Amino acid sequence: MAFFQLRNVIKNTKVNVLKTEFDIFGKISEKEKIFVDCYEQSMLSSEESKTQEYYSLYKKSKEQYLSELNLVCLYIRRIFY
Repeated sequence: MAFFQLRNVIKNTKVNVLKTEFDIFGKISEKEKIFVDCYEQSMLSSEESKTQEYYSLYKKSKEQYLSELNLVCLYIRRIFY
């Protein structure tokens, strides 16, 4: 009986880890897309149209993307170490 319970716990843990990994990488790709869009807009726009508001949006998207990457690194470190 204990063997079956242990097997179910391991199976459920694997499923939860996979769901978490899927969610994390989905968040990264979302933040990466926003960051890349902001970067591309900065390359296409002229110097006159670049404003402080646009710069702060670009900076915020970059910080969010790097924050998500940092969370993934911590998550992977927790799993493998």
